[in-house]
Amino acid sequence: MTKNSNHNIGNDYKFEHFFELSADLFCIAGFDGYLKRINPAVSKLLGYTNEELLSRPISDFIYHEDKTITAKHRDDLIKSNPLLNFENRYLTKSGEIVWLSWTSMPVENDQLVFAIAKNITHKKKQEEGAKFLLRAHKGLPKNSALIKFLSEPGMRALLQKTEDFYMAENNKNMPIITDELYFVIDEKQNSQRTGKKEYCQP
Repeated sequence: MTKNSNHNIGNDYKFEHFFELSADLFCIAGFDGYLKRINPAVSKLLGYTNEELLSRPISDFIYHEDKTITAKHRDDLIKSNPLLNFENRYLTKSGEIVWLSWTSMPVENDQLVFAIAKNITHKKKQEEGAKFLLRAHKGLPKNSALIKFLSEPGMRALLQKTEDFYMAENNKNMPIITDELYFVIDEKQNSQRTGKKEYCQP
């Protein structure tokens, strides 16, 4: 056995350990829409066995609202367009929704896609909580208890960061917050206006 072949065996061994031990989700998928190989992190997160994950189309595990957009990006991959930081939702075997952020590279000659995904569910839950916090800030009169809560250092920083995001580009995304409200209260301007929601008549 040559020195070079020993070197290759060592590299293969390290790659296998990297693949098997990574906390991120490593997948090799075919252009046919089926997984060909996965690391343990995939089955651990989704709760399915390797056999279940490899024997069913990938689309079976995607949250129904994200199937269409995911299929579009899959078509782009098959056309040899890499996929960077694409976010979609999957359903675990227990019915829980998990958010994944994907970086995927197609290899046309092999008809394969090599993909890495990060579990960003916690980040998405934080963003959703921050959105409701801003909605409360915009739509509720400020009594002493609410003012105290919103003045907590962590809450104040989160509220400011979230408000800055939705107010960017001339309030481009603010309707996401305010359109769900019956009233929008602007205490700086001492004004109140109705949102798009209407009261239901009995």
